[in-house]
Amino acid sequence: PAQVPEFCQVHRCRFVRWKPYGVVCLSFNSDSTRLAVGRDNGDIEIWNVTGRWIVERVIPGSGEPTVQALLWIKTKARDRLFSAGLHGRLTEWDTNLLIPKHTVDSYGGPVWAACTVALQDHGQAAGVALGCEDGSVRLFDVDSEPVYVKALMRHNARVLSVDARNQVLVSSGADSSIRMWNVARGATTSRLTVESFGDTPTLVWQVKLLADSTLVSSDSLGHVQFWDARFGTLRQTFSQHKGDVLALCVATVKGGAERVYASGIDALAVEFSRVTVADSATKWVISNTHRHHTHDVAAIAASSVVTFSSSSSSSSSPSSSPSSPSSSSSSTLSPADSSAKQLSADNFIVSGGLDSQLCVSGASNFGHRPRKILPFSRRSPVSVAYQSAASSSSVDPDVSLNSGSTFCVTHDRTLQLWQTGAVSRDVDLHELKDKASIPVETDFTHLLDINANPVGGMNLCCSALSPDGLWVACSDPRKAKVFKLSATTKQGSVTLDAKYHKPCRAFPPAYSIVFSAASDTVVLGCLDSFVRVFEVETGKLLATFDLHAKHSSADEQNCPAGLVKFLCVSQDGHYFASADNFNRIFVYSFSTLKLVSSLPVVKESPVVTMAFHPFDPTLVVALASNKFYLYNVQADRLADWSRNNEANIPSSLLSPSHIGNIFEISFDTSRPNCMMLLSSSFLCYVDLDKPLLPLDSKTPAKKFKTNSRTASQVQEKPVGEQSENFRMIRRFTPLIGGRFAGQNNLLVVEVPWINVIQELPPAVYRHKYGT
Repeated sequence: PAQVPEFCQVHRCRFVRWKPYGVVCLSFNSDSTRLAVGRDNGDIEIWNVTGRWIVERVIPGSGEPTVQALLWIKTKARDRLFSAGLHGRLTEWDTNLLIPKHTVDSYGGPVWAACTVALQDHGQAAGVALGCEDGSVRLFDVDSEPVYVKALMRHNARVLSVDARNQVLVSSGADSSIRMWNVARGATTSRLTVESFGDTPTLVWQVKLLADSTLVSSDSLGHVQFWDARFGTLRQTFSQHKGDVLALCVATVKGGAERVYASGIDALAVEFSRVTVADSATKWVISNTHRHHTHDVAAIAASSVVTFSSSSSSSSSPSSSPSSPSSSSSSTLSPADSSAKQLSADNFIVSGGLDSQLCVSGASNFGHRPRKILPFSRRSPVSVAYQSAASSSSVDPDVSLNSGSTFCVTHDRTLQLWQTGAVSRDVDLHELKDKASIPVETDFTHLLDINANPVGGMNLCCSALSPDGLWVACSDPRKAKVFKLSATTKQGSVTLDAKYHKPCRAFPPAYSIVFSAASDTVVLGCLDSFVRVFEVETGKLLATFDLHAKHSSADEQNCPAGLVKFLCVSQDGHYFASADNFNRIFVYSFSTLKLVSSLPVVKESPVVTMAFHPFDPTLVVALASNKFYLYNVQADRLADWSRNNEANIPSSLLSPSHIGNIFEISFDTSRPNCMMLLSSSFLCYVDLDKPLLPLDSKTPAKKFKTNSRTASQVQEKPVGEQSENFRMIRRFTPLIGGRFAGQNNLLVVEVPWINVIQELPPAVYRHKYGT
């Protein structure tokens, strides 16, 4: 186990088959501050890309690859999110309630592509063009709710791509053809045919229109072709790819120049730029290439040219903010991360595909190594019962599980319960060396799989395991459910059963759930922005709080209510707290069921998690910038530790090179002032009994010449900025969850990236020199 002062047992779980899903489509909103990502399981993730990229919210899918296209459409000064897919419907989403707002049939079967288009005969209304399975392009007016307008003449096969600029619409299909349309007249203006072999038609996967009437296409032959759209003539053909080119996008960079980016099943990303040759003529050339995905690339998106920078008035802690949200106006969007001030004005080029990761490059340095974002940026799918179920009076002592800790892992619609192994009692932990393996009497045990949603339901938004391990709660966008766990003996073996608990009152749908320390009460952060407290056994509603549903100022009456993203409870059973996407945090009392404190709104960076100190009335809040602060709830001010050490947090924690954001804060009750911050790429140990060293007094970090395989071990050494009261531990990566499950007992759940890659189908074979 990794060593913290004295010792700490680390239960290292690496066998959970948690599967991330591939990227199908990408779309930036109007100001490029949000990125919508469609996944293979139908989930739609909305990312905040203004600093450290974090998943702001997830719209659960149906578990099937139904999403094929995502669009942001700005009408009446607000961005609206639309999706279309293989279920044959166009859907506008309520991004707060996470449910469809409007849904209309495509009238053409499954939808393979979509784009925005201006409908001139509808008063320049915002419109959507859908490329359908029946070969038609269907137009919809979405100025208010989606309304079917008309269909254009059909292709001879399914439509694979559509794009529009002004009143010109272009479509391509699985029949080797590209067609251009006049949207106002609904007539075909030209038809282009690409190269094909024999009777097998070429699939024209993507088409894009440029400002100078250049048409770009990519197809199943590996060609990227540039056409003169005015005359229908082919200008240039590039055959850099060794397979289908599935993704194509256009970026307008600084100076107004346009660049084209393409990728496909060979995972090669290619940048095309226009250069001037003799006599002021221009041509397209390959300016950069890279291959940083391991498998097929299905989507590429380009942001607009934006500069993200922090305001000089922003503060990293609430000390300079008003004492309550009511005296400060919150932004209509979630707070931007001011760590992005290092970025200059540039385009983001984002690609995603079968390997589930996002690769982010700048248009000005596309050939450089991109930033890779692994699919571990959501909230942790792991919840831990930090009180042993075997010691609970609700369980027959003769029918009990082993003394390990129980934890729950959330999959799409399934809850998987596991139990850690019990450490051998013959081992003297004080005699073991650092990082030594500890023998166990029993191995990890798979307890139970709970199918929370049957076929036809939706993926889960959240789940929670009660501290005593006897209750499991989960929710999708339709309703929340609670399951009661019970242990029984069958033929000498102990088994765990789950029974759906039907209280007298149904639980409303929630985005966050947490049980009280006594496991008799459940707190729901509901999708309607209300926080509700229920008695678990009877389902009785104990209290309702509407603070997140209220607007913080008169200027925000037209803004949506806050989504309650995080809940936490104190282990002493006195307090619980809620936080929304506007960084509004409220603390309540379990005994009185009333509001105790409203934390100042921090606008610097979004809140990513929070936790109470096990014995003191102190709330620890972590931000997307990986900064954290301690707030004394009773005194209603920053705790002394944060006041004295806010400026001394080491850059090893704040460095943008860390991909993972903090997703869990946990305390060891045997050393209550020892705090562990958990991220997908590191553990950070902080001793709150000791002050952090001032940044200018720290000795320079020693340099070690290492390769990537040994870098993680070197980072654990307490050199440079690291000290005995602040240590970065990189031995366990990547993590999807964990917490202290008992005294000196830390549980971490890892999903090795090599295991994720091995679950994917084989990549396109590339011959390597010398093999």
